[in-house]
Amino acid sequence: MAQPTDAAQQQAQLDAYIQQQVSAQTQALAAQVTALQNQLAGLIAAQHVPAAPAVVVTRSRRVVPPEKYKGERGNKVLLHLTALQDYFVSLNLNSDDEKLLAAIELHADAALVWWHNLSQLNQRPATYADYEVALKRQFEGANSVQVAFTELERLNQTGTVEAYVLQFESLSVQAEYDSRNPAINHHLKLKFQQGLRRKIRAEVMSKSPASYEAARDLALTQEAIYNTWRSFEEGYSKSSASSRSQGGSSSNTPMELGAAEVKHDKYPKGLGGKQPPFPRADISKEEEQRRRANGLCIYCAAKGHITRECPKRQEDAKKLQKS
Repeated sequence: MAQPTDAAQQQAQLDAYIQQQVSAQTQALAAQVTALQNQLAGLIAAQHVPAAPAVVVTRSRRVVPPEKYKGERGNKVLLHLTALQDYFVSLNLNSDDEKLLAAIELHADAALVWWHNLSQLNQRPATYADYEVALKRQFEGANSVQVAFTELERLNQTGTVEAYVLQFESLSVQAEYDSRNPAINHHLKLKFQQGLRRKIRAEVMSKSPASYEAARDLALTQEAIYNTWRSFEEGYSKSSASSRSQGGSSSNTPMELGAAEVKHDKYPKGLGGKQPPFPRADISKEEEQRRRANGLCIYCAAKGHITRECPKRQEDAKKLQKS
């Protein structure tokens, strides 16, 4: 029998060595995989990761929403609320927030205006049950149009112009007034002006607005002007009181405030007893604007005081009182 050559022996030894190394590496990899699997299982158990739910494929059903509610009166309110309940069940809506959002998305025309006004007045219902009660109270009554008409005719400004506008427009919608009709718009303008407070009403009517919308915007603008003057006057009064208490002068006070005081003060201050009407400065609008721009008293054109504290004005008032 022939003896194997040295080359054959070396090849056999090399093959055995390679097989031994591959086997060792395979065992090491298997051990690493097992360790990683155990580590992953431990992490899942520690974090309580739920198993992925089984995917159930179902045929989707399209939910058709009810028709939008436009503020129709009578039994239309109940029909709409009934349709909403079916709609909520189809969408599986349970919370008040979800139901309110879905219901408001189905508002239009008068109903949408009603909800907008509630939002502006911070009177929106907190729950869906409260919403149903408010909607029924607003639109369900058979004589609700007449009630809204009566309330509108009696409405007067008691707070801010903005609050008055919200109430006025809400009632006009409920009374089914169509402001696009020129005759109705004119009636609304007159009624709106009549309900304004005296000072605002006088300013608005002096501008002869052509429509209700113009009268409304004028009233809102005039109130903003009054509020601005009031804040200036309050700031000036505090500054004057502080200066007098410290023995200083108030030569840098805003003289233009005199223009507002000529309009708003009915009587001069500091005369005592029966107060006569204050004398007005007999000047043109251009001269009044010039004095105001230059920080002069509107009445006597001098510096160092405002119109309300004008010495010449008070002296003339005393003369009027004697005469």
